[in-house]
Amino acid sequence: MEIQLERSEMKMKETITIAASALALILSTGVAAESAKTLDKAHEKAESDLTLDPAHAKAEADLKTMDAKGEKKLDAAHEKSEEHLKAMDEKK
Repeated sequence: MEIQLERSEMKMKETITIAASALALILSTGVAAESAKTLDKAHEKAESDLTLDPAHAKAEADLKTMDAKGEKKLDAAHEKSEEHLKAMDEKK
């Protein structure tokens, strides 16, 4: 009888331990989800602040201008090389 009582107490302790672990896991998951939400909101705000910054807008415009100029130069160089190849073919 005493052995059954000890086994019963051990099972009860195991059950309580498992339940406490499960509760801790659930609570930590909730905390992690809240932290993720807070982080997402902070990230969105930072992006919004950056987008509203006039210096950021100017830098983006400058990059687009530089890209456009670079593409024009690349196209011009490509056309020039094609002309040279054509001229070389005609000389042969």
